[in-house]
Amino acid sequence: MAYAGLLAEQNRADEAVAQYKKIIEKRPGAQAFTMLGILEETRGNRTEAEAAYRSALEKEPDMPIAANNLAWLLAENNGNLDEALRLANSAVSKGQSVAGYYDTLGWVYLKKGLTSPAVEQLKKAVALEEASAKRNGVAPNPGYRVRLGMALAKAGDKASAKREVETSLQRADFLSQREVNDAKNVLASL
Repeated sequence: MAYAGLLAEQNRADEAVAQYKKIIEKRPGAQAFTMLGILEETRGNRTEAEAAYRSALEKEPDMPIAANNLAWLLAENNGNLDEALRLANSAVSKGQSVAGYYDTLGWVYLKKGLTSPAVEQLKKAVALEEASAKRNGVAPNPGYRVRLGMALAKAGDKASAKREVETSLQRADFLSQREVNDAKNVLASL
């Protein structure tokens, strides 16, 4: 599995996918299915990514990364939001110190129109990410602040929403184009 991981790190996704498929043929484990899902998602193959995450969860129902990533995919692609919520809650319960899991849970709540719990979970994501970044001497992921800003705007807290998205845009180089657009749309709506 180390070779396949190295290929993934070198942005040789097609080769890494082929290697993970070989690994799965010999030893179909949850970790290999999860890595395959991540790679397929990176390549834009959502159907294949979803299938891989589901296979990972069949092998190991408590695998938080697979649960989290599948929840995100479902929320992003008009999937079953109730299932996404269940999966995101499962990921959070298994990884209570992982900012990304709270971010996904907050995003699912926001997609379901449940603004108050969305804000609560997204605030946890930002706080955990800030603390982790400080501990590790790296910059925090500004995408979490974009989604928090979106939730705060929906909740009617314009001042806080503005602060969050403006803070995120200070690190726009680390945002996806969609996140930049979301941040700008929040600012335009205030």
